[in-house]
Amino acid sequence: MQENPNRTPEQPEEESNAAKLLRIRGGAEDKIHDEKEFITEYDKKKNFWYHNKWTIILVSIFAFAIIVFAAQTVGKTTPDASIMYVGPYMPEGNATSIEEAFGFITEDYNGDGEAAFRFASIRCYNPAQLEAIRYEKDEEGNTMDDLTYSRLVQYNGEQKESFQRIIFLDEFVIWLLDPALYEEVRAVDGFLPLSEVFSADYEIPAAIDATGIRFMETEFAQYYECFANLPEDTVLCIRRLSTAAGKSGKEAYAYNLEMFRAIVEFTVEE
Repeated sequence: MQENPNRTPEQPEEESNAAKLLRIRGGAEDKIHDEKEFITEYDKKKNFWYHNKWTIILVSIFAFAIIVFAAQTVGKTTPDASIMYVGPYMPEGNATSIEEAFGFITEDYNGDGEAAFRFASIRCYNPAQLEAIRYEKDEEGNTMDDLTYSRLVQYNGEQKESFQRIIFLDEFVIWLLDPALYEEVRAVDGFLPLSEVFSADYEIPAAIDATGIRFMETEFAQYYECFANLPEDTVLCIRRLSTAAGKSGKEAYAYNLEMFRAIVEFTVEE
């Protein structure tokens, strides 16, 4: 049959990019579309990690630290009372025995179901003690050289600064002090008068003035051998309540006040 020369051939539709890709690679157009979406999501995730990896790492480390801290603090007992010693004596291995001795008269003041006591210490020399150490002779008759003494003085200064920071914090209320350090704090009215601790008719044993007690003359110190090496002039005292103390601070202070009375009023049962 002869084709009609007047017939206008149909114009082919313009081929889409997707159709071209389909014709070249084969398969369905929807598959190509899905593959593009998959690549895009993968790239988004990859780019998110690239731009935010340090934030994620830091947040993870912070979260881990919180978990570790929580694990370490769970089950820790809050002490019902605490005492800090500051002076030339260093308890070292004797610290546990001292803490146990105080623990024998500690009661469950805070009501958490366990009577707990904390003892801590700072080694600090007064000027006279430093001078004596400098000229003390060893077995060969030699005294401390200037460099060693200079380092000792620097160390002692740092220890004293620590004491001066801690003395007015709420952490420690009852103190055992070298007389020179005691006088420094007493001069600024830092200690609670004993008349505000005990009744007027109670005769305070070994009181040296209105705020201090010679600890080694108390029955408590003489009863427990762990105190035998403490200097004879160690002063037992209790600091005033901090003006910045909140409710919990005032409660803790009251517990320590009870403990202070228990130490001073301790007697040996016959």
